[in-house]
Amino acid sequence: RLLDLLQVVTGRKKNPSSLSASDEFDRVLGRAARHFVAGEVQPCAQACAQLTELRPDAWETLLLVGLSLRNWASPNDARTAFRCLVQRQHERLHEEAVTEAESARQQPAEGGNLATLLAGVLCEPQIPAEALTATLDFVTAMAQATDPAALLASRRDAQTPLLFALLGLPEELLAGCVEPAVQEQIARVRERLHRPANAPAPGARQRRSGYSFCIITAGQRPEKLARQVASIHALQLPAYEILVGGEVAQVPEGVTAVDLADAAQAGRLGRMRNELGRRAAFDHLVVCDDDLVFEPDFLEGLQRFGEGYDAMAVRIVNPDGSRFWDWATTGGPKGSVLLDYWDTDPNIYITGGFCVLKAAVFDHVQWDELRGFYEREDVDFSTRLKVAGFTIRYNPFCTVLHDDDRYTRAGRRIYRFEHLREAILQAHRAGEMDRVRQLFSRARIVAGSYPDRKEDLRTIAHQMKLPELLEGLNPPTAKVEATAPAAPQAIARSTGKLELNWLGAFLDYGSLANINRVLTDELVIAHGATVRRVQTLPVNGKLPKALQSYRGKLAGRPSETAALTVRHAWPPDWTRPTKGQLAVIQPWEFGALPREWVQAAQQVDAFWVPSNYVRRVYVESGVPAGKVHVLPNGIDPELFRSDARPAKLATRKKFKFLFVGGTIHRKGPDVLLKAFCETFTRQDDVCLVIKDFGGGTVYAGQTIEAQIRQLQQQPNAPEILLLNEELPAHEIPGVYTACDCLVHPYRGEGFGLPVLEAMACGLPVIVTAGGSTDDFVPAEAGYHIPSTRKVFGQEISGMPLAGDGWLLEPDLEATKRLLRHVFTHADEARAKGQSAAAHVRERWTWKQTANRLVELAHQLMLDTASVTAADQGKAPGAALQTPSPATSNGPATKKTGAIKLPPVAMLGHLGAARELLRRKKHVAAWNAALTTIANRPFHPEAYLFMAEIALQLGEAKLMQECVDRALALAPEWKAAKEFLRAHPVGKVSGGGRLAPLPPQELRLSVCLITRNEERFIGQCLDSVRDIAHQIVVLDTGSTDRTVAIAKQRGAEVHHFTWCDDFSAARNAALEHAKGDWVLVVDADEVLPAEAAIHLRRALTAHNTIGFRLPIVDIGREDEGCTYVPRLFRNAPGLFYLSRVHEQVFSSVEARRQEWGMEFGVGTATLIHHGYTAEMVRDRNKVVRNLRLLELAIE
Repeated sequence: RLLDLLQVVTGRKKNPSSLSASDEFDRVLGRAARHFVAGEVQPCAQACAQLTELRPDAWETLLLVGLSLRNWASPNDARTAFRCLVQRQHERLHEEAVTEAESARQQPAEGGNLATLLAGVLCEPQIPAEALTATLDFVTAMAQATDPAALLASRRDAQTPLLFALLGLPEELLAGCVEPAVQEQIARVRERLHRPANAPAPGARQRRSGYSFCIITAGQRPEKLARQVASIHALQLPAYEILVGGEVAQVPEGVTAVDLADAAQAGRLGRMRNELGRRAAFDHLVVCDDDLVFEPDFLEGLQRFGEGYDAMAVRIVNPDGSRFWDWATTGGPKGSVLLDYWDTDPNIYITGGFCVLKAAVFDHVQWDELRGFYEREDVDFSTRLKVAGFTIRYNPFCTVLHDDDRYTRAGRRIYRFEHLREAILQAHRAGEMDRVRQLFSRARIVAGSYPDRKEDLRTIAHQMKLPELLEGLNPPTAKVEATAPAAPQAIARSTGKLELNWLGAFLDYGSLANINRVLTDELVIAHGATVRRVQTLPVNGKLPKALQSYRGKLAGRPSETAALTVRHAWPPDWTRPTKGQLAVIQPWEFGALPREWVQAAQQVDAFWVPSNYVRRVYVESGVPAGKVHVLPNGIDPELFRSDARPAKLATRKKFKFLFVGGTIHRKGPDVLLKAFCETFTRQDDVCLVIKDFGGGTVYAGQTIEAQIRQLQQQPNAPEILLLNEELPAHEIPGVYTACDCLVHPYRGEGFGLPVLEAMACGLPVIVTAGGSTDDFVPAEAGYHIPSTRKVFGQEISGMPLAGDGWLLEPDLEATKRLLRHVFTHADEARAKGQSAAAHVRERWTWKQTANRLVELAHQLMLDTASVTAADQGKAPGAALQTPSPATSNGPATKKTGAIKLPPVAMLGHLGAARELLRRKKHVAAWNAALTTIANRPFHPEAYLFMAEIALQLGEAKLMQECVDRALALAPEWKAAKEFLRAHPVGKVSGGGRLAPLPPQELRLSVCLITRNEERFIGQCLDSVRDIAHQIVVLDTGSTDRTVAIAKQRGAEVHHFTWCDDFSAARNAALEHAKGDWVLVVDADEVLPAEAAIHLRRALTAHNTIGFRLPIVDIGREDEGCTYVPRLFRNAPGLFYLSRVHEQVFSSVEARRQEWGMEFGVGTATLIHHGYTAEMVRDRNKVVRNLRLLELAIE
């Protein structure tokens, strides 16, 4: 076929005879060939693009593309082909071929910054100038040397990661950064640095070319091993094998297991590595532990680095993004520390946790088989490597993820939290207080954002009576996240790591591409997700150098096996994937959605929108509310900081207002210019800095730059500074910190990311009220401009809308007053800026957004599951059915619909524990069951399941204790009674291997949801403090002192973005409950002192799963009380239903029937203040409830 095609494109034949006229691919191929012969550039390119869509990896397509690029001499022709090709999903080879061809036809680009480019490769903020100069000088010396390889081998002090990063840069990236002479030197060294294969040791066997992955395991992390093996298979190496040695309980597919259980149990790491190395069939050994995930760029990184190494280290990244022990030294004057990537040391060593070796090197030097855990076996191996004359080199182009969140970097060391905790206590017992303080400061860093670790440190500090150590730790009320954050329990219940496609823009500085990059990186690094990134939009012009290295992370087409596809691009694409679910991230700013979007919503499983404003727009436009979820944007707290170095601005004015964004109508720059020019004059010590975005790209022809230029020329106008050049991400924070207040009087925003970034940098903000920024700009962090809705019709840009389109119109006079107020009250504004920075850094980071995304993704996976019986590995709770609403012209039908499970319903689920028991992992299954009890303490099923484990292990006494616990909780539960009859205690014996059961307690968790309840919440919490073991406050967006009052009363506060669904908020609060009983109250309710006595008595009730409590409404006492299910056991499978007048009774009743329990009527009366005439009027409850009922009917 290829020869036939070649004859056509060279003019020897008119039509390819080997092609089928009935096959679509062959018909398009013939058309492309004819266009090629005729020199018709664009039609040929379009046909090639269609071919890539039909069959992306076809050689015929690659041949045509390659020949076309060689044949078309004009750079414009190459650009045409490029644009046509990237409009479709195409292989990376196409993109690289077209880019290289275009570069070859153009003059070298203007000089760039080599240090910045290398910093991006090495993932460092910057490269010291002296280090780069020294590296370039050494490259020059190697280029002039007769034998560059020999010179390099003799200069170990020059063998830095920086050197190999420089030598591995593609020529097209170097072209704009260094002089042609330097580029020639680098190319010459690269060509001559190829090292011949290491000579095999005497008697060593010959091995095939390829890679042997040698993984050692103790059998304790099967899920991590499975992820690791899957990531290796995904590399699609041409020749490889995977050997797993140690105690291998479950063998993943495509793996050769080597039984070395005795060595694993004895901790003989060297013996396990040596045995696998001796069995390896290929000439490269990748030696590693079982907790690593290979990034998709690994193979490309190996190829880029070449064969010039004996032993290779690569970049190892912890889940929090910090380095692991990838380039380090030990035993010398520096101690055991990480080295900078531009540094080296005679005592450099390669970690045994991961290294790449030539097999011939392994044949010469092997690990000491008598050394084990913490016996420095890797340091000993590295020393003997160097003594034998072998070198250790670092490959900056390969990355692996260290799949263990217990480790992080602090300074130049890697720490594990448990080790630091023990060291602190030992130092305290020894009276070494200086060391206690030193270790505690490191522990604070390692604790990171983990609330359990922070709580542990608080406990230690109190035990040691050193309260000063608590400085820098958040209060124990803590982990506050916005927009229904993914609770650790919810994430832990996932059935495995995510595998998804992410389609959209990645290769520009626009907000969409930035969000796509940071979120997918966060998913890979922090959550171990497998993400296939696909660039779906054409790249206009030459790719910015800072983004060229990112191209290596992209795939040519989506994975066909991914369970989820995420689309985030403009214009939106509603095409469903061939397999799995579809989620679309799509903001909208114009009040009503395009009609086409509402119709397309039928084929989308979930819409993830950045703000509550956008969610309201979707729902009011007709998209089912259950499909629309808030996924907010965030900031990088390491980048957007109040101490970021201010940019140098061309103004001498002391006070500087700032506007950041495209200067287009909906963002309101015209309002700001008018207000600014009418408020100030040239004599005022004030400047307005406008950082324009997108004037040359997405907003081309729409900006008001001409108007700004005109105002700058007016004689007495206040000073205006326009910045319209594109800036890379790391320079943006300096623009914020160089100014004093951000002003964003927008008419329409889907989120308003510059507002969030400015707040993170310590700026107060002035924003329009009533829009997206209401979610994250509280009163203490900024100023709000009153606004009114302004309808503009039912069409925009030729798109019919689903209703009246509208924008917010910010009040001009109010804007002027706020500008003058901030200018004259700078101290007040600075205080608001400090509050803004703390608020954003605590609640609005990309890490928290990624947590929310993971939760939404798993929720989407679970949405097809209905509530079924708790047994057989399914979700807890009996099968519940809800009747469909009655039609208006007849009685209610008998149709039923399966209830979709909220995440809280999965807490306490025994599925994972049952799977472990099925695989005979008795101890792991036992511990998993203990975890479910920690999440849901009233769990008779868990105790009966643990009795089964004890039975299988012959633990007679423990089995009896587990059954007793189950029957103490549910005395009439038939399953427990039958188990006891079938397995009397006298038939089994043994004991001693399992962890003890948790203590039996009666703890009460009080849960409530709040929003602007400062008037009542204090008295509410005071009324339950003495009886509650835990108080959970879930705040849904308070702008008053509600949160502060709750924290003062000792409540733990969590944050949730209101989604017009009371049951969703109740369920989110219920996720955090840890007590044996749960009392649900409203913030405007009070538990009188005499009622608390009755409540304590209810907690001791026998065989009772819950109580209806009497509630008396103030102002309606004569109407009597209402009995509502408010007090119930903290059992698995309980959750609320209904948007308004939510109730938990259905799921409680299902559990009650299953366990043979009672549901009582309590005597502890709650006093409710929320239905006084005043409160109903002030809170507009009737209108709210009607709106929620209408949504529920939809």
